[in-house]
Amino acid sequence: MADEKDETEEKGPNVILIIIGTALVTLLLGGGVLFAMGVFDSSAQPSSTDTVETAEKSEAMDNPKAPQVEIEQIFDDSVTLDGGSKLVFRLVAEIPKEKKSKDALIRSLPKIQHELIMHMSSYEKGDLEGRSKKEDVLEVILGNINKKYKTKESNFVINALYFTKFDVQ
Repeated sequence: MADEKDETEEKGPNVILIIIGTALVTLLLGGGVLFAMGVFDSSAQPSSTDTVETAEKSEAMDNPKAPQVEIEQIFDDSVTLDGGSKLVFRLVAEIPKEKKSKDALIRSLPKIQHELIMHMSSYEKGDLEGRSKKEDVLEVILGNINKKYKTKESNFVINALYFTKFDVQ
């Protein structure tokens, strides 16, 4: 019985030494990985120019500038579609806030409205059902208007078109 007691006393310190050794190796490996990743690297500290740039970016983010655009109504009426259905819609345009762009749009508005009536009347009721079909129509209209009316001297451009009212009867 005395022999058994001696064996357990000898195993106790060995187990403790193994646990301490494993913990020490794990700590050293973890420290080595952190060192390799640059956590302890003193050269990774931001320089004063980095700090100034960060401060400037922060100020710019705190005071965002609104886009320089205006929303202008282009058309608010109804059109008879191919097939007899009636489309009642309002179309607005997002244009640059420059006076030249607005003046160019106002001068071209009667022609644009006439072309819209002609273009929209060629659609049938089923052609305008669903959001994606309406967006496709707006994309075609936007491309046609910008291509046809953009000149170097007028600086005419429409950034986007939106339906604010759309009802097919």
